[in-house]
Amino acid sequence: MLKTKERPTLLERGWIIGMACLAVAGLLASCQRSAPPTATKPATATQGASRPTANTASARLRNGAKILTAAMEHPKTPFHYSYKGQQNVTENYAFKKTAKPQVGAVTMEADVSPEEMIITSLWGGKKEDHNAKRSDEGGWMNAQLSLTSNVTPSLMMIDLIAGLATEAGSDTVGGVAANKFTFDSSTVTPAQQFEYDAIRPSQYKAIKVAAWVAKDSGELVKFNIDESIADERGAWDEHVEGEITPK
Repeated sequence: MLKTKERPTLLERGWIIGMACLAVAGLLASCQRSAPPTATKPATATQGASRPTANTASARLRNGAKILTAAMEHPKTPFHYSYKGQQNVTENYAFKKTAKPQVGAVTMEADVSPEEMIITSLWGGKKEDHNAKRSDEGGWMNAQLSLTSNVTPSLMMIDLIAGLATEAGSDTVGGVAANKFTFDSSTVTPAQQFEYDAIRPSQYKAIKVAAWVAKDSGELVKFNIDESIADERGAWDEHVEGEITPK
């Protein structure tokens, strides 16, 4: 079973990013309400070509994350989920103000089907295993919690930067044809700076994301995320990679 004291550690990164999402939603809504009406101008050829691309990238990334979440919560076909990274593994870091950041290995290998979940994970040297059947309600819920707690912070970060991401060609992930999307805070343009400053959690000093969305199903099938984080207790870099492979 999941250790109760570990649950805040697994979820707190998502909580921080989620609070940023709520703040951004309120800010954008306020801007829309207060913005004065503007005259409609005919779109130039350049505007007509570039704007749909950005909108498509944003929509596909967010929809892809939703499809992956649904597949993990209600699996209909078998798949393998692989995750590895280096993250701050200090327990309850966001809530223990005297704790210091400590970066360690985080991994997960999960075989998921409609009837069974087999999960092995490592969080800062602590191993956790699940072998849950759908018929075992308690075991199934614990396995799902472990799986979704692992992937949620990454999906929330992808959702956060989706509006600034751009399409970066095609690729193949686990035999699946996919479109690649990228975002790099070091290349944010002056026109994008206001939006980036609004969505960026204050502790995050640099963010780089690559995400792959399957062309046929629209599901997010791979992600790489790099973050530079700093607060009053220290500074550290994190890197995570996740990949979903059909079986």
